[in-house]
Amino acid sequence: MLNLHNAIAIFICFFMCPTTKTCEKPLTWAEAVTMRNQTFGTTRNEADFSASCAAFAPDNSILAFGSDEGAIRIFNPELGLINSYSHNKQYTDPIVALAFLGEKHFVSAMLNQGIQIWDLAQQNFPTISINKKIFSCIANSSNTVTAGQEEGVVSLHDIRQKQSIRLGKHASEAKTLASLENGQVVAAGDCSGIISIWDTRKREEAIASTESHYPAFVNAIATKNRQLISADSSQRIFVWNYINNFLQKKYELKLEKTNSAIKSIAFVPDNSGYLCTTRDGKTFFIDKETHAATEIIQSQPQKPLQTYSSHALSFSSDAKHLAIAHGAMHHIIKRK
Repeated sequence: MLNLHNAIAIFICFFMCPTTKTCEKPLTWAEAVTMRNQTFGTTRNEADFSASCAAFAPDNSILAFGSDEGAIRIFNPELGLINSYSHNKQYTDPIVALAFLGEKHFVSAMLNQGIQIWDLAQQNFPTISINKKIFSCIANSSNTVTAGQEEGVVSLHDIRQKQSIRLGKHASEAKTLASLENGQVVAAGDCSGIISIWDTRKREEAIASTESHYPAFVNAIATKNRQLISADSSQRIFVWNYINNFLQKKYELKLEKTNSAIKSIAFVPDNSGYLCTTRDGKTFFIDKETHAATEIIQSQPQKPLQTYSSHALSFSSDAKHLAIAHGAMHHIIKRK
């Protein structure tokens, strides 16, 4: 006998899934990225826009790409390009990071010219001048950002009060940043291979702990809940637990399929593994259980990038879209 529950299940499978007549299992992120050309996203190839970094707004309604030329392009992830902006028509300064402070406000960190604040509603763009090169920038809250700079300086900037505070100093360039505890704690990696943990709540030089990738540079850091992943110039990847302001290494692996340095890394939202991009334009998926690496994208830039931002990968908070920035090839990928 066909009971009511079975009848409902058959109806859903045959009428709600008409193309296959079966209820398909959702794609993993690795599958979605691999199949990106089969209506799973958009790839833009533009010689005049070398994408260096990407970031989603908190509500995921817009996505911003920054470029080596100092330009910014704003996209609706579903509909495409909305608008374009440029810092200054008289010069080009590479953008190394973008960070949203809300749905209508974001900051762009320029390599040489400081941090610019963008108000998409009022078209009012004040700039915070910083007299040191910036290599990384993240948002801590709706009104504060942290910047990693040359000479190892890690600084906190209050956008509303226009105040800047030095959190601390590394031995060499602070190349990459990531936030923990909802932005209250910052992890920073530098060119001497050191990862340091800084507490932004104290607003003073108050380091919690350090760990080392020595002798390699720490090029990229990403966080998820109480885990941290870091990657270096020797293709090594370390996975850490963050416990009581300290990092505890879980394991280490090496990306054997390339001789190029890893430039950005991210946790995959479905918890299946990690994505990383390399300087030669490749994107790899690394399985969390087997540690096997699979090359899923190869984007050959039309010209060498001036900067190798650690913010080239960005997932939307609802885990529906992924942005990959690498030179003329920049991707917006939707998981179905």
